[in-house]
Amino acid sequence: MAKGTTFNHERIARSDPASGRPILQLTSFPTISYGLFYGANAFVRARRSLVFFSQRRPERGAPFDLFRVDVDGANLTQMTDCDGYTGIAIAWDGSAVWFSRHGHLWRLDPETLEEQQACLLEGADPAAGGFAAISHDGRYYFAQTQSPSGEPVLLRCATDGSGTRAIARGPEVRLHWPSTDASRALICLIRKQGSRWLIFSADYDGANEQLIGENIFAHSTWLHSTGRVQGCALPPERAILTQGPREPQPTALCRGPYFWHSASSRDGQWIVADTNWPNEGLQLVHVPSGRFGLLCHPGNSAGHPQWTHPHPFFTPDASAVVYQSDA
Repeated sequence: MAKGTTFNHERIARSDPASGRPILQLTSFPTISYGLFYGANAFVRARRSLVFFSQRRPERGAPFDLFRVDVDGANLTQMTDCDGYTGIAIAWDGSAVWFSRHGHLWRLDPETLEEQQACLLEGADPAAGGFAAISHDGRYYFAQTQSPSGEPVLLRCATDGSGTRAIARGPEVRLHWPSTDASRALICLIRKQGSRWLIFSADYDGANEQLIGENIFAHSTWLHSTGRVQGCALPPERAILTQGPREPQPTALCRGPYFWHSASSRDGQWIVADTNWPNEGLQLVHVPSGRFGLLCHPGNSAGHPQWTHPHPFFTPDASAVVYQSDA
């Protein structure tokens, strides 16, 4: 079995014993499967299919490929069959999957699974991995990687192949989140200043910086469509915080369990967060009121590997939440 293979569905219908809400388990084969970054888009094919990582073989150290599955659990399909790819970023309209491999930018068609080499990632070490993001309009691919000399570098690559440029060099500036709002052509970065890390936004040229505040979050992303940041406070605080440009301090949206990882709906009206220490389940937060309540218990072990963390996020229409569990 390899790229392009569509497998029999693995879906299992469940319900949460505490909340009674329906849960659809999408994968059940004994390999590790986990989602993409919860602050970015993970949906293709008119937003009806979820893209995720899954191991190629059921053994320790097996490589991971990209898979897609419809939100109803049908059409489980292997999308790749190659090693050495990194920096996955999916266009916000779901029209393309972008990744880097051997120092080049590649485009994967989510329908045909055809791979096309877009351009050279000039200034990147071909063997280096990295975190990546796609601009909301799909024009630029941003890669946090390193140069052949080992220097950290933030690259902006035009997806039409017209060129790559470095917009930041050195360890002091890092790509933090992808751009999520069509009305704001921004990326979010963090910069080290002394012993502190500061969150700021910049335009696609890396210019017109605007300070948001100190990075006092355990994990955070954009609060979609608002120009604000949302995230979980560092322990021992037990709150979800929001902050906008020129605000001297963040605002506590709600307090209660230890919120761990959080993501917002695309309209900025809802936040979903997992919890830990102790695990009190996924919490659904109404942004305008700050009210929150239990969505379901993920049953995850919350161990060291990232795939034991739920990392929840919304479907594009906010009708459901996707999360991962090693239960």
